[in-house]
Amino acid sequence: MTANLLDRSVAPEVRPLPHLSLPLPETVHTRTGLPLVVLTSATCDAPVFQLRITVGGLGSFDLGRPELASLYPLMLNQGSEGLDGDKLSEIYEGAGAWVNISQQSHHLDIIVRGLTDTAPEVVTTLAQMLRAPLFPARRLAVIAESRAMQREVALKQPKVLARESTALMLWGEGHIAATSASPDDLRGVVSSDLVAVHSGFAPSRMTLYLSGHVDQALIDTVTDAFDEAFEGDNTSDGQWHPNVMPPAPTAGFRRIDLPDSRQAAVSIAIPAIMRSHPDYELLRLAVTGLGGYFGSRLNTELREERGLTYGVSAALVGSLDGAFMSVATECRRDAADEAVEAIEAEIARFVSEPPHGDELKRLLSYSTTRLAAILDSPFAILDTAEVQQATIGTPVDYFDRTQAAIASATPYELARVAATHLSDLRCTTVAE
Repeated sequence: MTANLLDRSVAPEVRPLPHLSLPLPETVHTRTGLPLVVLTSATCDAPVFQLRITVGGLGSFDLGRPELASLYPLMLNQGSEGLDGDKLSEIYEGAGAWVNISQQSHHLDIIVRGLTDTAPEVVTTLAQMLRAPLFPARRLAVIAESRAMQREVALKQPKVLARESTALMLWGEGHIAATSASPDDLRGVVSSDLVAVHSGFAPSRMTLYLSGHVDQALIDTVTDAFDEAFEGDNTSDGQWHPNVMPPAPTAGFRRIDLPDSRQAAVSIAIPAIMRSHPDYELLRLAVTGLGGYFGSRLNTELREERGLTYGVSAALVGSLDGAFMSVATECRRDAADEAVEAIEAEIARFVSEPPHGDELKRLLSYSTTRLAAILDSPFAILDTAEVQQATIGTPVDYFDRTQAAIASATPYELARVAATHLSDLRCTTVAE
């Protein structure tokens, strides 16, 4: 018997992961023509599902008024024909369902997760809610006031002021991505404003995504519910195409004086290449090595070596409108300038002294592990395989390209992409 026990005194063999492959979702159409992208997971034993609805053209960049983008998703579940907000919440919670509605740059994202045996009630209620929300005035006044008060608090925070100042330099004056709602703007929204926004909720702009423990009965439940809710709705302006607004960056350094603040925030944005560029995945590895995980260079230098901050993050952000490297940290007021200098120095050192040896091995192992983790969840798989392609411009073969980038990453290649594709232009704000 004891011969079969694991000997924990001996380290297990470490082997490289094989090539990873994303399962391919299948697309069906409801009777009224709505596309339903289905990913049935053989490894999802629990009877759970996720239904995701993306609606193009209802994103924060498309509405033109940031206060509407802030309030519209919060009001969608506050009542519909025959059901007030409390009753809707009671139905979802009683069925063990979780509903989240959020605004992205060019689409509205609605996600519901629940148990398959309660799916008929949940999905039918959801479809009816989305078909005819009421936007009750009294409830809107409460939510708008709450958001306005939150905004007033946010406008006193160094990290918010720094981020919004940097966004203005990155995107350019007048760009919707650099425009934020004021408290008064939020308080001024009325129900008719949201009714006008929802008039764009046309079936021609909708895509349904279903993943998890999926069988034909669940597919039928979803298609029947949405066909019944939207059948006969001829509201359509044709196939939706995003109104892309490229950035118009201007280099600069801005300092926001906050005499009552004990803390400072640093925000830096550096224009970069788009997701469609063949070097994008390698550049993303380079940015991860700079500040994308706890063992990165910026965290090691600013946190561990200098003690300037509890943490600093860097990310390569790619969208339909543009891509950039973002760096953000908070620190003591008297350490802000040193933090900026240290960040710039680490970016330069990454080019002259790229990761190698154990540092490179850690970076590639971390990146491979993050990629493999996607395959643990049918929800993450569907997001990677389908949703991101439609909403943020991720290439169809992005998952394979990322693995190829990890396999080909050398010190020379990481230095090359950082030197070539991170602009010399810097949009930097210190709020202190």
